[in-house]
Amino acid sequence: MRISPFSLVLFFILLTAFSLLPLRGQAQEIGDWRPETSFTRTTDVVQDRDGAFWVATDGGLYRWLPGGGGSLETLTSLDGMYRLSATAIAYDEARHQLWLGFNDGTLQSLDLQRFQFRTLSDITRNQSFSNKRINQLQVIGDELFVAAQFGIVVFDTRNGLVRDSYVNLGRFSRGTAVNAFQVEGDMIYAATASGIAAGNLNEALAVPQNWDNSDGQGNIGTLTQEVSAIATYADQLFAGTGSGNFARALDGGEWSETNAFTGNVERFRSNASGALLAVAESALTVLEADGLRSTHTVARETHLTGFFDDEVTPSLLLAGTRESGLAVKTDLSGDFDFIRPSGPDLNFFIRFRMDGDEMIAASTSAPGQRGVPLNNAGYYIFRNGEWVSFNRRTNAQLDSFNFNSVYRAAITENYYVFGSFGRGIAVHNKQTDEIRLFNATNSPLPGLTATDPFTVVGGIDRDADGNIWIAMARGDGDRLIRLDPETEEWLTFPVPDNAGADRYLDIYIDRGGQKWLPLQTGTGGGGGVFVNRVEADGTQTGIRLTTAQNQGNLPNDLVQAVVQDRRGEIWVGTGRGVARFLFPDRIIDGTAQDRQASFLINADPDADSPFLLRDVNATSIAVDAANQKWIGTQGDGLYLVDEQGRNILRHFTTANSPLFSNTIVDVAVDERSGTVFIATDEGLLTFVDTPRTAGRQMDDLFVYPNPFRYNQHSGNMIIEGLTDATLISVITVDGRLINRINARSGRAEWNVRDFNGNEVSSGVYMIIANDVNGNERGVGKAVIIR
Repeated sequence: MRISPFSLVLFFILLTAFSLLPLRGQAQEIGDWRPETSFTRTTDVVQDRDGAFWVATDGGLYRWLPGGGGSLETLTSLDGMYRLSATAIAYDEARHQLWLGFNDGTLQSLDLQRFQFRTLSDITRNQSFSNKRINQLQVIGDELFVAAQFGIVVFDTRNGLVRDSYVNLGRFSRGTAVNAFQVEGDMIYAATASGIAAGNLNEALAVPQNWDNSDGQGNIGTLTQEVSAIATYADQLFAGTGSGNFARALDGGEWSETNAFTGNVERFRSNASGALLAVAESALTVLEADGLRSTHTVARETHLTGFFDDEVTPSLLLAGTRESGLAVKTDLSGDFDFIRPSGPDLNFFIRFRMDGDEMIAASTSAPGQRGVPLNNAGYYIFRNGEWVSFNRRTNAQLDSFNFNSVYRAAITENYYVFGSFGRGIAVHNKQTDEIRLFNATNSPLPGLTATDPFTVVGGIDRDADGNIWIAMARGDGDRLIRLDPETEEWLTFPVPDNAGADRYLDIYIDRGGQKWLPLQTGTGGGGGVFVNRVEADGTQTGIRLTTAQNQGNLPNDLVQAVVQDRRGEIWVGTGRGVARFLFPDRIIDGTAQDRQASFLINADPDADSPFLLRDVNATSIAVDAANQKWIGTQGDGLYLVDEQGRNILRHFTTANSPLFSNTIVDVAVDERSGTVFIATDEGLLTFVDTPRTAGRQMDDLFVYPNPFRYNQHSGNMIIEGLTDATLISVITVDGRLINRINARSGRAEWNVRDFNGNEVSSGVYMIIANDVNGNERGVGKAVIIR
């Protein structure tokens, strides 16, 4: 195929003009993944032979070198970690490697010279016990001792093979959980769910009779409750339990309660000089080798781990905390400083909201809904490429209002608005960061009852006029409420009779002003979705859509996601499948056929089901610049389907991608950059995809990587700077058309092949783009090297 003589002349004019322009530098790679995890909750910490501390957190691992300029090097599952959250960590000085233990029994070693991970799955593969969580690790000589939920396993650190397993600890039940252990000379003392077990390492400890127990029938006294921590110090054996701390002489005697520590000890740490650190929820107690005792607290914090080094000057005390990262004290009479890599305060993200270059997110409803103690369960604002956290720990106003459990969000022209489970709403001024808080005590928002101000927001969204609409999940009174955030004018609307008595689980306002209100039954099941129209005089007209064929034809009554695409269609994600409403403006006033949802039809006639994604539990849906749909699921990862919902373009899972988990809580797309924000139940990460917002006009196209070398680049060539619908022609310098590409957004990909799928010859190629209306033209140049 050849172009016309006129086009050829134009081509050479463009070539001459473009050849004067320099090639632009390569932009961020398409297909890149990036973690956005929280390093706040510190689960364990060790020090290596170089003096660097390795800190295990819920968001991965990081290295901190005191006096090293403050740089924090992080590692996550994108770097080879099995999972983000290690439950235990140990250091092997002889081999300069770390050992990491995880919740399912998996072990990993990290070679600190080569920075290579090795994964051991021996415990994970064991089918004899359902709970295989690793609670403590310690390297002793060439052996790694592993305390697990079913006993103790000993590995050879040189070859990674299991040397022994102790699952019958004397008279305790087989598979008793071991929370911690202490080795003193030839003896090992295990803190278990049933008390203490003791054995001599010179004997065959796989034999139950070679263990003694604290059940009153042996030689180590009577202590029959669960023991969480155990240690030896000054010829005494200490045990920490949920009801107090106990001690007995190593050479015999009964257990007695001790006041040597502040709080119920959950963990002991001994150091090389013989000092003992006791970690309790509210305090750290240090017993030094010379008998000195000191107590250290971090205000309003829960301690999870600790480390004490008195062989340096000044002494170094570390406290791993639940909500503030790593607390560090170099002067034992001074205050703690706090260290952690930058990132969000939690790994929980839900309800992304994007408006242009603004992005916000809520965290979790766990404190209000399930009673989980999280002071930092607030909200995030994405500023300058980082998540800024607003919660009870970072903001005095939110703290005074006890505002947490934030799980809904909306954006207006001047405000960010957040809804919570039990604490009402927050209206956050974009310019000043001033926050106004409302609940049942100071607004028309209803509490659970007339006397209980617990204010449960089901969902919030904005209308075209900038008003905030609040759907209350529960409440004694009207449960659909409108707020003008500028004037603080409130209007309330009763629940229509045909909506039923179910709770409003959420709210989504379409471009026609209709309110889509997913419903939840009193038992927590799905109740379909109520589509509501509120007239100017306050009159409400609506209809309830369910799985009934003539009343919505939903795939499932549990509606978890509602979104309107670029063509105006409403897409609905349910507990069993995805469907779309082609003409949402006809839902209320139209016929039964008008309000019948269309299932996604599979383009593959040989597929097992004629319907695409029929059996997925769809938790979230986002629309990108090409009108493609990103669909998050419960347990099946993340799907990308085409505009019509007929083809799966991508399917990311933990098996084929760096996803932290196959459970997707929420998903959002930054149309300007093509970045996809993916919130899993274990943390947040981003993926850079091809589609991005189209420009209003085309001029010089941005083409990269450029030059493209077949022996270096395995992906596609990216073309940026397009308008919404573009036909791209790839032309040789002698005027031959070698390929064409149809683009639906501001960015396109070329596989660097001709029409027949063959690699092209080395040389210069022109990239000429025309919009479908013939109004705009863009031109770029690509250099190919074979």
